[in-house]
Amino acid sequence: GFRFVRIIEEFHAKRGEVGTDIPPFGMLGYAYMLMGRSEEAEHHLYGSLSSLFKNIEYHTPQAQRYQTHLFISITYSVLKEDTKALEYLVYLKERKAMDLGYVNDLKYWPTFESIRDNPEFIEVLKHLEEVCRKEYERIGILMEQQSKHLPHQATYANP
Repeated sequence: GFRFVRIIEEFHAKRGEVGTDIPPFGMLGYAYMLMGRSEEAEHHLYGSLSSLFKNIEYHTPQAQRYQTHLFISITYSVLKEDTKALEYLVYLKERKAMDLGYVNDLKYWPTFESIRDNPEFIEVLKHLEEVCRKEYERIGILMEQQSKHLPHQATYANP
């Protein structure tokens, strides 16, 4: 706990006022939530949502793919707004490609505990696992060859 507090205080000292438009406000909000500092957590988490909604409004590349909707879902999940977390998670079923790392986030990210047994969550997760499996079948050999030479570029594992 104390180390989190010290890190956050150092962050404040170096960055000045933080909140609505200075990254990593979402993770900073999560850290505050873990420390039980809900007012500061909500400030940063709702600031993060504001920025993410602008991605959707301006149709940024992140919004066109999957990151924005996933991060909105994670943020609502941290805020314990499960209905909204699921609402944005369902958008991921439209994806034709997905990094396995993000699928693992869904499986193991602790804030999803409250919705992990929800049928909609399970349906999204199964869909994304299938998307990853198909993608691995399509480019798995290439990824394995590249991983021997450039391990940092091997983003897929055999699901």
